[in-house]
Amino acid sequence: MTSQQIPLNLIPAPRYSRAAFTATAANRSALAFVENWPQWPAQRLLLVGPGGSGKTHLAHIWAEKAGAQFIDARTLTVEKGVDPGRSTAFVVDDVQCARSERALFHFLNVAAQRRCWLLMTIDQEPAQMMFKLPDLRSRLNGAPRCHLARPDEELLEAVLIKLFEDRQMAPDPSIIGYITKRIERTLSAAETVVAAIDRVALSRRQAVNLGHAREVLEPAGG
Repeated sequence: MTSQQIPLNLIPAPRYSRAAFTATAANRSALAFVENWPQWPAQRLLLVGPGGSGKTHLAHIWAEKAGAQFIDARTLTVEKGVDPGRSTAFVVDDVQCARSERALFHFLNVAAQRRCWLLMTIDQEPAQMMFKLPDLRSRLNGAPRCHLARPDEELLEAVLIKLFEDRQMAPDPSIIGYITKRIERTLSAAETVVAAIDRVALSRRQAVNLGHAREVLEPAGG
């Protein structure tokens, strides 16, 4: 009986470096604005774009450039909060996921009072979000912003190639084109499908091929 290799679910850590960021029409203007720091018109910036558009990657690029402290908006609470301390720059990621609007508003106020640099990411325009605190809505609406679109085909193909490279895989370009035409245009969808194809290839003890992609994307001929 032939033994199958048991695939290990070893997910490579996300590569958030500038070198790993692919600039296309979907994100080029936002990248240029981030790289133009500290020549910003204000000390705060709101990156607006759908999930999987690369906002967090851009935020990490800026955080490294500015020496910023990275904060997940979910972790901000009234009881705990975040003390800016001696930090002069912050990223608040996924503002729309904040569990406490009061805690978020308090932190934004403290950062403004101390003249800290601040970059925030959000999935939609603040006016479209269901924030209940009027002062928070006003503060976010007043922030300068840059927009990112859903990944275009050029960006999605480049991301897929990098994701496969992260797993020491070099698929034929035809596989990249096949995947690009069949998945949701988000970076998270690309990560999910590459991980699934990797598991199939490992279980077969084969180099990645078009059959593996078909097995993941068209199960049972669907």
